[in-house]
Amino acid sequence: FVIDYSASMRGKDRVMRYELDAAVKKLPPTGEVCLIFFSGPSWLAGENAKAISSQWTGNNTNGWKPKPGFKPSKPKWIPVTPAHQKELSKTIWSTPLTFGSVWDNSFRWALTLLYPKPDVIYFMTDGAAKVKGMDFIKNSRGHTKIYTIAYGTPPAAKAPLMEIAKISGGKFKYVSNEQINAWEKKIKK
Repeated sequence: FVIDYSASMRGKDRVMRYELDAAVKKLPPTGEVCLIFFSGPSWLAGENAKAISSQWTGNNTNGWKPKPGFKPSKPKWIPVTPAHQKELSKTIWSTPLTFGSVWDNSFRWALTLLYPKPDVIYFMTDGAAKVKGMDFIKNSRGHTKIYTIAYGTPPAAKAPLMEIAKISGGKFKYVSNEQINAWEKKIKK
């Protein structure tokens, strides 16, 4: 999973968190999972988002990179066990939203640092970002299918998310603001 924890998700994040939590809880016990969060800086589920973000430099226009001397954690596969699912659920709900929706570093991590390369990536975002990384995804995805889930995405931001799904053999799903508002009323957390 590559998940948007940026400030632009505010007002949409409860639905995203609910769907992400439900997906993690449905994973088969024989599988493995990796959750990469982004908001300009990228970090792994369970890491302290505020502490990690202070180790990155950049902006949403020119991109983000780790500060000199800081080496981000390498993403790794987590076995799907009840204990890991419970811990990931806590992380999904407690991780704060920060900065902006720059996602290129997260895809670099998922497609070059995870071994073996993922069969499937679920990309959850509102898509409100300057598009970076499209060429990287086109050239580095291999056989990885990418399913894009767009939460209240502005019309101009839908096209790149639809393209990512199409070129990878995945699917695009759009969740409108009206659907988000209706679902939020049903979410107990």
